[in-house]
Amino acid sequence: MNRHDTILILDFGSQYTQLIARALRSLSVYCEIHPYNIAPEKIRELAPKAIILSGSPFSLLDPNSPQPSEMIWSLGLPLLGICYGQQLIADHFGGTIERHTNREYGRAVLKPSLPHPLLEGIPAGAEVWMSHGDSISRLPEDFQALASTATVPYAAIGHLSRPVYALQFHPEVVHTPRGKPFWPISPSGLLAACRIGHPKTLSPPARRKSAPRLATRKWCSAFPAGWIPL
Repeated sequence: MNRHDTILILDFGSQYTQLIARALRSLSVYCEIHPYNIAPEKIRELAPKAIILSGSPFSLLDPNSPQPSEMIWSLGLPLLGICYGQQLIADHFGGTIERHTNREYGRAVLKPSLPHPLLEGIPAGAEVWMSHGDSISRLPEDFQALASTATVPYAAIGHLSRPVYALQFHPEVVHTPRGKPFWPISPSGLLAACRIGHPKTLSPPARRKSAPRLATRKWCSAFPAGWIPL
């Protein structure tokens, strides 16, 4: 049995996946990175408290776009999608994804649409990092827009009744003036939804044991061209 409250990160080939794990470790949260096509029985074995869907160099609109196991949608777990992961969530719940002529890569100014725990600590007008060629053009039912940018109306979205959240921007990177991740997970956000202890509630042994294991564990994406070891 897993001794840790675990967040499972599914890697769809993003160059930033390792940064997601690093950001979580900075919050003293135990997590593991696995390929997007991890076997359902392995997910059951890990018994995660939540699942994060990473970005990807691929387009969801491509015929052979990488897809996770259908199992993740039926577990009832909190979900956080980042970039490609956001589009996976929107598509699964019935939204529409649109391909843009020009890929957006670089800084964008985030405008929160309404207060939400997911974006706690991110001020209006904050710069975030975008790297995408597709985006949501129509929200699924039962979702609401939480933040936008000048070019992306659904930069952050959340389900109205379930702990399912998604971001078009990359909160895990440090390519912004702030110099550290705009990480939306906080005690009142996803961690609370997952019932994962805030760092102050974790015992010192749990913190010491999780970091070395995560630092040495490496998972290669099925698409190595999209993965950059950090």
